[in-house]
Amino acid sequence: MGKALMWTVIVPTYNRAPILSKCLTALGKQTFSGAFEVIVVDDGSTDLTPILLNRWASDKYRFRHLRQENKKPAAARNLALGHASGEFVLFLGDDIIASPQLLSEHFRAHRNCGRDAAILGYTVWSSELKVTRFMQYLGEEGWQFGYSLITDPMDLPFNFFYTSNISLSTSLVRQVGAFDESFGTAGWEDTEYGYRLKQIGGKIIFHHEARAEHFHSTTFQSFCARQYRVGQFAPYFYKKHPELRDSLGAETPLPPLWRRVVLNFLTTLCYLEERFPRLDMSRYYPDLMSYHYLRGLQSASRPTRS
Repeated sequence: MGKALMWTVIVPTYNRAPILSKCLTALGKQTFSGAFEVIVVDDGSTDLTPILLNRWASDKYRFRHLRQENKKPAAARNLALGHASGEFVLFLGDDIIASPQLLSEHFRAHRNCGRDAAILGYTVWSSELKVTRFMQYLGEEGWQFGYSLITDPMDLPFNFFYTSNISLSTSLVRQVGAFDESFGTAGWEDTEYGYRLKQIGGKIIFHHEARAEHFHSTTFQSFCARQYRVGQFAPYFYKKHPELRDSLGAETPLPPLWRRVVLNFLTTLCYLEERFPRLDMSRYYPDLMSYHYLRGLQSASRPTRS
C-alpha cells in the first residue's frame, strides 16, 4: 500500500481462534478507502491462535501479529501501541465483529469532533447468538455497556471508555500514556485509562453509527464471578486515584448476614432463569451485580491475619 496509514486497529487476543477469524475477516470487508493496518497481539494463547495468525493475510489491510506471555489485555495493547503507525488507533476486542462501515464512521466522527476526543462506537450482541434477558440487560444498563444510560453523547463519563470499540488519535494516546498493567483482571484498565483521558481535558463521544457486533455469550454465573474479580481490584484503583474512593464503594459495607443469605438465594434463582425464561428475575439484577462486586472488594480490603 502506497498511501499513508490512516488507522491502526489493535486487537488483543487469548484462546479465541474461531471468533478471532471472524473478527479479522470482517475487517477485510471495510468500506473505508484509506490505508490501514491491523495488529493482533496474542496474549500467550494455547489453542490454534498462533497457527491462525501465522497463516493470516489480507489484501485489504497490512497485517502484523505479535506474541507475549500471558499478561492480560492492558499489556497486549501497550505492546501493539509501540508498533502502531496509523494516525488514529481503533481498539477492538477479539470477539467484536465490525460492520463494513466501522472505520469510515469512526473517521467521520473524528473529522467532526477534533483530535482531543475518543470516539465510542455502538456494540450490540451478534445476531448469531441466542440473547438472554440477562445479556440484554448487560448490553444496555451499564455493567458491561451502558448505552441506554447516555444522556449527553458529546461528553460521556470516563467509565464509558470501552476498548471493545473505541478510537482516538495517536497524538492523544501519547498524551494519556500507557494502559496500567497492574490490574489483575480485564475491565478496570479501560476505566482507569478513560479517567486519565478526561483528567487531561479529553472527551469521550458516542457515535451510534460506528456499529459492531459482540460475538460472546455470557451467563449470569460467569458475570457474577467477573464482578467479584473486578471488585477485588477496586482498592488498587482508588489507591491510585483516592478522589474516587467513595464512588468505587470503598466505604460501603457488606449487607448483614440475613440479607446475604437472601441475595445468594436470588443468585441461584437467576442461574435457573436461563434454563427457564418464564422465571423473570430481572428486577434483582442491579442489586446482585452490586453485591458480588462488593464481595470482591471487601475480600481484597480485609486485613490478613499474621
